[in-house]
Amino acid sequence: ASAGTGDVLAGIIGGLLARGVADPFDAAALGVWLHAQGGALWQSLHPAAAGLSAAELPHSVRQALDRLVAGAAAPATAYR
Repeated sequence: ASAGTGDVLAGIIGGLLARGVADPFDAAALGVWLHAQGGALWQSLHPAAAGLSAAELPHSVRQALDRLVAGAAAPATAYR
């Protein structure tokens, strides 16, 4: 983790709640999944990099969300 990535995660979860994900647990679970997928997508595009900064993460998170909406990726639903 790098400085600010937790703030990005909090923003993702808050954004999901603001957009209508009614259950805070669901928003947190989806937010964590999107956060992780964003990091994995960034790493796949920058394999030699030592890590990513919080400023680089939101773009990759958006790509992860786009992939989810398009049906190209899906979080596990058996988390409860």
